[in-house]
Order: sequence, then structure tokens, then C-alpha cells
Amino acid sequence: MIRIYQDRIEQSEDACLSRIHSDDVDLDIFGLERRWQGNRSNISCIPAGVYTLVPWASPKFGNVLAYVGGTVSPYQDDVPEHAGRWGCLVHPANYWKDLEGCTAPGMDRGWSSDNLCVWKSRDAMIVLMDALSPRRREMEMKTTAIIHVRWAI
Repeated sequence: MIRIYQDRIEQSEDACLSRIHSDDVDLDIFGLERRWQGNRSNISCIPAGVYTLVPWASPKFGNVLAYVGGTVSPYQDDVPEHAGRWGCLVHPANYWKDLEGCTAPGMDRGWSSDNLCVWKSRDAMIVLMDALSPRRREMEMKTTAIIHVRWAI
């Protein structure tokens, strides 16, 4: 099982920046989420915790990853009663306004209109998917990953 760490390292008024890395595979990228807003669906990052990343075919974003466990489910009809969160994905985006409770990977980080952002998100998504499985293009990922989401600030 691959272990990945998503360490939240910086916050702005609207966004949260993390470093996504692993000791098990070649992976060191950034992540962008909306800031913490009480785990409210579609407007808050997910709580710190341990999740499984699984391949997910999104009608909107194509082949991406989904967080599973703790407070979130990929399925709307299978949401844990204590959480009410579903569809928390890892998908390409550059700005926090493009996220609805999801994480956008990035090769680099920066600022735009006085807020955190990530750059080269599609490239970072490829790096992340390749780290999990070299066969990502066929969506035949046999390896799932455990991701530890932590606050480092």
C-alpha cells in the first residue's frame, strides 16, 4: 500500500495550500483546496484524517481520484450519517473558486488576485496518477493509496 501525505502548509482568506508527497513513490507536488469551513459540503476542505484514494470516473473531469473514508464517500447515496460529504475528488484546477470541496494538484504554487493558487495542475495530475499506477491511462489502477491529510500550520 502506498502512503501519501497531504500536509496543509499555508492558508489565505479563501484557500488552503498543501504539499502532497510520499516516501514510497516519486511524488512531491502541491495541492489547493478551499479553506476550512466546518466540513460544509461543496465549500470546505475535508477534515484532517486518513483516507483512501481510489480511481474515479467523473462525468465532469474524466479519470480522477476520490477520497474515501472518514467523513467522505464518493457516492451521494452512501454518505456517512455523521458527515454528509460525498464526491470529494482530486482533479485539475488552478484556482480555489474552481473547487467544491475537492483538491487540485499543482506542480508549482503562486498567488493570483491576492489568493493562493497552483500552476500546471494537469501536469501534476499526471504525476500523481503515474505515482499510483503506470497504467493510469487505462484506469486499471490495481494499487490504491492511503492518504494522510494533516495540518502543518
